Amino acid sequence: MPEPDKVLFSWFNVPQPIKFLVVGAVNTVFGYSCYAGLLFIGLHYSLAALFGMLLGIAFNYLSTSKYVFNTTPANISRVIRFVLVYSLQYLLNVLCLWFLEQSGFNPYISGLLLIIPMAVVSYLLLNYFVYNKKPGQGSNEHAT
Repeated sequence: MPEPDKVLFSWFNVPQPIKFLVVGAVNTVFGYSCYAGLLFIGLHYSLAALFGMLLGIAFNYLSTSKYVFNTTPANISRVIRFVLVYSLQYLLNVLCLWFLEQSGFNPYISGLLLIIPMAVVSYLLLNYFVYNKKPGQGSNEHAT
């Protein structure tokens, strides 16, 4: 068995934005699957987006706190800020879905097109508003 300091891959050495993308990819697949499934059963895109997001928020909060920002998730202030960020993101997402629908896009394609822009918005808001990380601040520090 290799010594711990000689292991080539360590999650702790992965840059924070990459961690966010890996953890977020799992949540995105889950959230989009919920969204597409709810569209398939006949829900309006706004409700499908709402329920897809709600189902993903709990998992995302726990996994993002632990694996991306290296913080303990049991912080009520952080939970409130996390929910506020996702509320804002939901409104922005539905506005963009509406705009794309008005432009003639299929709602399935619209949801896919918005994954990357919504991920960027999410990372920036979580990083600076929820976990209080400043530029250059390492991901191993615990934010309050």
